[in-house]
Amino acid sequence: MTLPAAILFDMDGTLTDSEQIWFRAETELFQDLGKDFNFDMAKEVIGMSIVDSTSYLAQIAGGDISPQEIQDRLLEKVTTVAARDGLPWRPGAYELLELAQNLDIPTALVTSSFLSFAQYAIDRAPKGTLTIAVTGDRVPQGKPHPLPYLMAASELGVDINQCMAFEDSIPGLTSAYRSGAVTIGIPFQVELPRFDGAVFIESLVEVDEDFLHENMGSR
Repeated sequence: MTLPAAILFDMDGTLTDSEQIWFRAETELFQDLGKDFNFDMAKEVIGMSIVDSTSYLAQIAGGDISPQEIQDRLLEKVTTVAARDGLPWRPGAYELLELAQNLDIPTALVTSSFLSFAQYAIDRAPKGTLTIAVTGDRVPQGKPHPLPYLMAASELGVDINQCMAFEDSIPGLTSAYRSGAVTIGIPFQVELPRFDGAVFIESLVEVDEDFLHENMGSR
């Protein structure tokens, strides 16, 4: 039986329950502009690159604020919350990182969030895990492009086709699948379309050593 050469994780909504922090920051930003914002709007940007999401938010704000200003203000808001409260783990996330460490499987973070925000998850992860972080401010093309996952595998020195990737969004799932990684979808805030070639679970709690073996078996 085969274990993954590496496990690659999305952050917001997959490893950490941080989508709520982004939603709160987006809502506050729109309130500052005197405009309404709701969760249906927020769902449109889940998993998007920062460039794409801020462009979308600037558009629905009616041109009253630039994408760059949205980016700067949102990052300030979310990092302030993360510094104060930390980033809560999704069920099973910390335990899966520990399992990977115990099995000597390297792990990486592949996220659209910038490093200034992602660092709060990296710092709280089990020591020796998430040794590589491909963040939104490092890549010229973000999710749904496969480049973020390809970069993570390259920096870990492993074949992407021997990696397993966990994602909770449509752009993220597309990015992971197109990269060639064994792709695991975990619906959270948005419904994920089922398709052949990916595996779908309800929670990271379901992932144990047997799961890793079974889902790498076809590679």
